[in-house]
Amino acid sequence: GTLAKLTQKITLPNGTVRITVEGLHRGKIKSIIDQNDFLTAKVEEFPDVEDESKELRALMRTLLQHFKQYSKLSKRILPETIAWIVKQDRPGKLADAMIDSIPLREEEKQKILATIDVTERIHIILNFLQDEKELLKLEEKIGLQVKKNIDKTQKEYFLREQLKVIQRELGDREGKTEEVDKFLTKIEEANMPEETKEVVLKELARYEKLPPNAAEAGVVRTYLDWMVALPWSKQTEDTLD
Repeated sequence: GTLAKLTQKITLPNGTVRITVEGLHRGKIKSIIDQNDFLTAKVEEFPDVEDESKELRALMRTLLQHFKQYSKLSKRILPETIAWIVKQDRPGKLADAMIDSIPLREEEKQKILATIDVTERIHIILNFLQDEKELLKLEEKIGLQVKKNIDKTQKEYFLREQLKVIQRELGDREGKTEEVDKFLTKIEEANMPEETKEVVLKELARYEKLPPNAAEAGVVRTYLDWMVALPWSKQTEDTLD
């Protein structure tokens, strides 16, 4: 039997011949014959057995729908590749056409190629596409959250820099801005627990907004002094007898 046909032959400048073949059917080697200069093999062909049942047509339509959804999420498949895959009008051909377009490991590709039953082959790819879509949605969610956090940090930095400029214009060159910066440095160096650090930073933000002559400003400043002075990460060895 014939399992593949030659579609392209290129002879490179160094004499190497590169050929491209298109698979026609799955098959199994029955015997190998040594022809001295080359090997030949007798093979048993396994053409796709596809009935016209509503179940198989529905399965094919579901596979195509999942692939289109995956393509939109992944954004890695070329439009012309998608168009070529969509044109496949047989269930087995449609499933096989997707193998190169989705990130399968070699052993997964081999498993699909070795699956003779068309329905089973489609189910394998459907399960993979479903898992891959969930992963892509999760990656997108994480990416948006990271971007949101970065945008928030950049906004806070921008506003803080603006505040410094405004305070300099108002003559507060050695005032609260410099003091707040020193507190920020001390808080980072204190190595306090994250929960505590979050509370201290909130108090620092509140202190920054308070007028210098406000009674509450002195209370908050004393709190900040104590918090950065505590030996959060320092310890001594007991010498109890």
